[in-house]
Amino acid sequence: MSCSCRPRCHSQHPPSWADSTETAEDLDTNDPEYPYKAFALDARELYLNSECPRVFNISPLEFYRDYVSQNRPVLLSGMVEHWPAFHKWSNTYLREKIGELEVTVDVTPHGYGDAIVDGRFVTPVQKSMKFGAFLDILEGTDASERMPPEHTGTLTRKRLPEKGVYYIQHQNGNFLEEYAPLHDDVDEHIPLASQALGLAPDAVNIWIGDSNAVSSLHKDPYENLYVVVAGEKHFTLLPPSDVAFLDERLYPAAHYKEENGEFVVEPEEPEQLVPWISVNPDMPDLSTHPNFKYASPLHVIVRAGDILYLPSLWYHQVSQVADQHNRVIAVNYWYDMTHDCKYNYYMLLRNTLRLKKPPAVEIEPLQLTDRYNGSRSRTASESSEEGRAFIESLAAEQASDDEDE
Repeated sequence: MSCSCRPRCHSQHPPSWADSTETAEDLDTNDPEYPYKAFALDARELYLNSECPRVFNISPLEFYRDYVSQNRPVLLSGMVEHWPAFHKWSNTYLREKIGELEVTVDVTPHGYGDAIVDGRFVTPVQKSMKFGAFLDILEGTDASERMPPEHTGTLTRKRLPEKGVYYIQHQNGNFLEEYAPLHDDVDEHIPLASQALGLAPDAVNIWIGDSNAVSSLHKDPYENLYVVVAGEKHFTLLPPSDVAFLDERLYPAAHYKEENGEFVVEPEEPEQLVPWISVNPDMPDLSTHPNFKYASPLHVIVRAGDILYLPSLWYHQVSQVADQHNRVIAVNYWYDMTHDCKYNYYMLLRNTLRLKKPPAVEIEPLQLTDRYNGSRSRTASESSEEGRAFIESLAAEQASDDEDE
């Protein structure tokens, strides 16, 4: 269950500004981009790491002080090895436990869910099917023949052989809602995070697919504790301070549907506009996104048994490498972020970008809503009240355990 944080490798990833020794003092103050470049350089110099650190046996206080409060990612080791999932979740076991369960599966022609296709933000086909049938598809997939096309930011419609790419990724707390027979195989929360944040998770999600499934670059309004159970996840991370270099734009929303065995893109009606990013940080097209050269991507490999703490508002693109059974399985815990001064500074930066680079359509101020289920984000006082109640319940549980001992 070992995992490594991958340092920048020039043979696999394009050189970036992060590889240089330039500081804010070296910049041309007459450059219109100066404030954004200086902001990003200062962040890199003051608190960002060139590699993702790994820690063992960290306390909640240390976790909050060194990583959460500083909005820095970290790999956590030795905290989930007791999970039964690691030795139980064979295909045979999963078929026995949940093979007949109806689950929600996302399907795309190329493996990229929620991505820019032909100038539109396109979401996958959603299918309800028995988990056993989904597992049959994974077992029948030859990943060497069905890798997704090269992604340079804007995908064209390209049909892969067979039925497309099937991926369980429904981000609505799907693990608690659809996978009840597996609940005892993992922890209901990550104790380190729950104690540090004073919160219970807002959602617990399960992710199952093969090597073809890839996410496009995006961010989430959550503190994310991401546990890999099988296979590998390859994260490319970018800090919120790099927002000026990502060319976020508004795109008309659409969705895939299948017609006569083919995937077609159908626009949403009435028209909806979604803020999204088309640049691929692993293969950026600098002719289309010239400012991306100033970004500071961080590449992290997460293997079975590790937890990646992915701070709120960090941009990330995720690819994966399947295990010997052609599976990648992960469970992640979303904790509500605190909308504090860091969030205010981030939104200030983002809003100045809108004023500076008006897109073709007017951008309305983003509401504090969860784009996955439309629920309103809680205020700091609401989160604090819930947190106190949750911590009291943890303390009572611990006291009860101590009495039993």
